Amino acid sequence: MINSRQLAFLALREVHKGAYADVALDRVLQKVKLSDACNGLHQRQSDEELSDRRLLTDLVYGSTRRQRTLDALIDQLGKKKSHQQPPYLRTILHLGLYQLRYLERIPPSAAVNTTVQLAKENGFSGLTGFVNGLLREYIRRGGGDGERGGLLGGLLGDSLGDKGDKGDKGDKGDKADKGDKGDKGDKGDKGDKGDSLGTPWG
Repeated sequence: MINSRQLAFLALREVHKGAYADVALDRVLQKVKLSDACNGLHQRQSDEELSDRRLLTDLVYGSTRRQRTLDALIDQLGKKKSHQQPPYLRTILHLGLYQLRYLERIPPSAAVNTTVQLAKENGFSGLTGFVNGLLREYIRRGGGDGERGGLLGGLLGDSLGDKGDKGDKGDKGDKADKGDKGDKGDKGDKGDKGDSLGTPWG
């Protein structure tokens, strides 16, 4: 059995270092296959394992594609802008907010709890209260219902936020985003240049 969110976090770390999403995803899946082989686990995948892999794929591609919107949410909800957050914490927040905003099949409480646990397991035990508070503030403002846009949809202006998302480097096969001539603003998004220089939460 795989931990979809942890593997998504590992894949997204590689994406933010410059890897394509599909390449990073393939790498983490190969590690899972190698681990299973070493443990003698060659049995047919269960429905639960297949579901976990689908979630992993959705989290990686979705968080990459919607990066600008997720950053805008952090900007609205946090005391510090997204590019000022520690890069790995920012990635964890992306995963939590993506689940709350776009994955209706995942209960909001599960999205929050698993994201807090992800922070705890990846060196941010002291910031679990911040992670929990930011995600619950998103829900309080109206996120987590229906299309998951809620009141924050108006704050962000989804016509600019969601349509403009390309993420860092998406799936090489997903050429639709690159072909959107009407959305040239992404190339000039200077806010994301601070990723590798994110300062710790004060």
